[in-house]
Amino acid sequence: MKRPETILAESQNYCLGGHYECGYMVDKRNGQDIYIGDCYCDVKLGVIDKDENWALLFGHYDFYLWLPTQTQVESLHDTLPKYERLFQSTYDIRQVSDFEVEILEDFRLNKKPGIYSFNIKTRVVKRVRNFKKLDIRFAPYYYPKVDW
Repeated sequence: MKRPETILAESQNYCLGGHYECGYMVDKRNGQDIYIGDCYCDVKLGVIDKDENWALLFGHYDFYLWLPTQTQVESLHDTLPKYERLFQSTYDIRQVSDFEVEILEDFRLNKKPGIYSFNIKTRVVKRVRNFKKLDIRFAPYYYPKVDW
């Protein structure tokens, strides 16, 4: 089993991450690499469902949904072009229910950042609430941990 160079998420049976611009998962049970997709720049964020029913991988301009029941990984860039700007400016992501995640929009890049919900089953994205902009003066590529 070859572990990804950059590990973004890990569960009991899977390890999600990437090597530079290539995103992939490793099935820990058999060591099989599961190709997720290429990202412009490095892979940035990832989450694996607590029950391992899905995984999301975010790059700077590319974002993917993996479902173990499908042979093809879904490019959300292609499926949901209306939300391309949101997915490109994602700062953090967290799972809030079995098939729902919350996405924190990058508050350093947006005048009115928000927190959005994304339903994995229905592919519906909606703004949940505003996010109070923080006064963070770090280097642009440094991602401080934010309590949101």
